[in-house]
Amino acid sequence: MKKTSLLLLLIVFTSTISFSQTFLTNGQVYDFNVGDVVQGRYLAYSPSGGGPPTYETRTILGKELVASLDTIRYTVKRDFYTLPLCPTCIPTFSHDTIIQTVTNLSLPAGHNNATDCYSLRDTLYLDTCDRLVWEKIPVYVDTCFEPITHTTRVVEGVGGVFFTKYDPSSGGATDTQFILTYYSKNTGSCGNLTNDLIEIQAKSLPIQIFPNPTSESLTISLPENASTTDCMLLDNLGNEVKRFTISGGENLVNVSTLETGSYLLKIGTQLQKIMKY
Repeated sequence: MKKTSLLLLLIVFTSTISFSQTFLTNGQVYDFNVGDVVQGRYLAYSPSGGGPPTYETRTILGKELVASLDTIRYTVKRDFYTLPLCPTCIPTFSHDTIIQTVTNLSLPAGHNNATDCYSLRDTLYLDTCDRLVWEKIPVYVDTCFEPITHTTRVVEGVGGVFFTKYDPSSGGATDTQFILTYYSKNTGSCGNLTNDLIEIQAKSLPIQIFPNPTSESLTISLPENASTTDCMLLDNLGNEVKRFTISGGENLVNVSTLETGSYLLKIGTQLQKIMKY
């Protein structure tokens, strides 16, 4: 498992490597499994002012393969957390659930650069967590007057589009960015998760799960006054493999018959990743 700062991760080359391709496909970029988590930070600034950054955390709840249509449909839970404006201010939270449809899996992933009067240079490199990054960088042209510079990135198995954009011509210079800050997959995690939102949500129903990983059974511990709660275990494709209920106190769940691998435990509206060995 590798953890590092992804703000530097996406712009620092770790080595010079030759690749047989010069791009990433939709299938490579948006290759998620149930339980994957990706977090990005959005920040905007203009001469008239800018607010604090907003963190968007995406959790994959479901995955549906439509082979005949060369399509994958993901059910994605999005949590938004905006830092408070001042030390005594209250942060803001929101969430929703969306269906993300990825088509044309073998075609190059889209970048959506805002081209101005420059051309774009394609760069493919390994980040410091050994994931391929496909980056489009504007090539400076000295005949351009106040060009918009818009660098975009997509990341193997993590998604996108992540970007940094500077626009000097829209009534005053504006900076916007959406930077990958954290991801967690069954192969490990990378970056620093801003988990204020997760911690606040967890206070509504404190949960302890142990041991994890496990080979035989799980103990799920809830507050003694917790009401009966529905639970589901989902595999990496989002298929339900076990359904049960738990209540206040310690609940023992037998998982000995499950195949080795990672699972997503859904308790009410909360999600926990479980490893079975």
